[in-house]
Amino acid sequence: MTHQYRYPPIPVSQQSGEYKPYAEQLETMAPKSFGGDGSISSGSAMTYRDANSGLIGPFPTIIASKEVGAAIMNVYKNFSTLEGIPNDVKEVAILTTGAKFDCAYEQYTHRLIAVKQAGLSEEQVQAIGRKQKPNGLSEAANVTYDCTKHLVDTPGPLPQSLYDQWVKVLGSKERVLLCIHYVGIYSYMSILMNAANAPVPEE
Repeated sequence: MTHQYRYPPIPVSQQSGEYKPYAEQLETMAPKSFGGDGSISSGSAMTYRDANSGLIGPFPTIIASKEVGAAIMNVYKNFSTLEGIPNDVKEVAILTTGAKFDCAYEQYTHRLIAVKQAGLSEEQVQAIGRKQKPNGLSEAANVTYDCTKHLVDTPGPLPQSLYDQWVKVLGSKERVLLCIHYVGIYSYMSILMNAANAPVPEE
């Protein structure tokens, strides 16, 4: 059965004039961020192009959003101005957020990244996908799971005790703030992709 795209992937060469600059911007960004030419066989962290070379996942919706999409990507790019966090911490925050929204493409991409680049095991990422806390996380990733889970599941402020633990294990309030930004932007991206019905690619 053919997937019903709400915002279909369109190769940059076929983009209409008003969308083309935004498509070209993402064409430049995607290989730098994910490697290869968009397929796992080419060395990409995950598949981010379809068979016609159109960008998939969140990218068609971002292109269709024009200036709004460009602004979101610029916000994400500027996360690098904050103090960095360990890769396992970042991926635990992102995967926990994606699991909350049951966002298929987000979970697909970050399960691969978490195992290949952040040192998480298949069992750990599968547990997070089932909305369960995995065993064997680092102390920082363990606390990040608890804090992220609370933020996405429980209305109201994050308890002071959890926040204080987070600052302690990450070493600064700025690193905690970066984690919070990841939770926020991946909540946004998960909602965007769910609304767009973005599918997981066939490998």
